[in-house]
Amino acid sequence: MQLEFYEEATAEEVKQAKSLLTRYRRHKDLIAELEKINDLAPKQKKAYNAFLAANQAVERAVRLVVDQEIKKAIHMRYIDGFRRKDVVTHYRFLDPSTVDRRINRGIESVANSLKFFE
Repeated sequence: MQLEFYEEATAEEVKQAKSLLTRYRRHKDLIAELEKINDLAPKQKKAYNAFLAANQAVERAVRLVVDQEIKKAIHMRYIDGFRRKDVVTHYRFLDPSTVDRRINRGIESVANSLKFFE
């Protein structure tokens, strides 16, 4: 019997993690723009806090990916915002399906970390 310290993320939670990763760059840009406004309206402040919290959670979860190659692939694809094609090109000695598996494992790792820190 294997001891588990926390539950694995469900398929829906993995999907939500991928969505957060996909929106990461857009949120980063919105955060930067909102920070330029001296006096935020209540709606803007609420959005700013939500985007900031989501991005900080994503950054923490990506830092917690144990496998360095998986972490690098996730970082390139979502944090740095490279297209899938460019990430595959970076790993030119690997089959594209291997790169996709690394990215998918990274998304699962991020989902597990996000669930743990909920």
